[in-house]
Amino acid sequence: MSDVQSHGSRVIESHTLYSAQLAEERTVKVYLPPQVDAGSSLPVLYTHDGAEFFSHGRIATLAHERIMQGLIEPFIIVGIAVRHGFRTDDYAAGGDRNEAYRAFVTDTCIPAIEQLYPIDRTRRSMAGISLGASVTLQLFLDHKDLFRSLLLYSGAYLPSVQTRAEKETDLRKTKVWMVVGREETAVETASGTYNFLRINREMRDALQGKVETLSYTEAPGTHLWRFWQTQTPDALQFLVGKEMI
Repeated sequence: MSDVQSHGSRVIESHTLYSAQLAEERTVKVYLPPQVDAGSSLPVLYTHDGAEFFSHGRIATLAHERIMQGLIEPFIIVGIAVRHGFRTDDYAAGGDRNEAYRAFVTDTCIPAIEQLYPIDRTRRSMAGISLGASVTLQLFLDHKDLFRSLLLYSGAYLPSVQTRAEKETDLRKTKVWMVVGREETAVETASGTYNFLRINREMRDALQGKVETLSYTEAPGTHLWRFWQTQTPDALQFLVGKEMI
């Protein structure tokens, strides 16, 4: 089942996918850029918290503006909706539904989307915020050849995920962009209070020297969408930016 919204030359399509792994339906939004040549294949960015990335994060709007300005390459954005109330179970390592959610992404969502759209599978990327960044990294460590680039916003990396990253010795095929707010030192969550600044510094150190490219930024900001939205232009430039002469 699908729905199409047109915003000028920008198109956003919505699909409903059934997940046998989770025994439920998930909505997936897809941003399609303008100026796509017939027969071409495009890079793709999959995002967790997909509806929020489109609304609170304004990722499709920011991408569209920069594509139209010739600053970045055209690319496709896929937003995988979160199931509110089960976010921690789905995204957190060791969560009750974490394994099933990861299987849904790799075995159901990605194949379904890539049957519908002209995607360059050698330029597949994934993004997430907080626990969404954690499950992004988990999926990458499970399937190292699946994703070319990762965009990790204020990652909520549990010790088990950090330990997995520390044990890796060669991740040279992957580019990683990370950002965290300098004020994210005592963030209250449903499961406790966390120092995200320290956690992200530790993950940076775990990945340093192992990946092809690591871009790490600490910027003024807190653990909120209004901060992450301000960082997305830099993330997009890292992902699909054009070299300006």
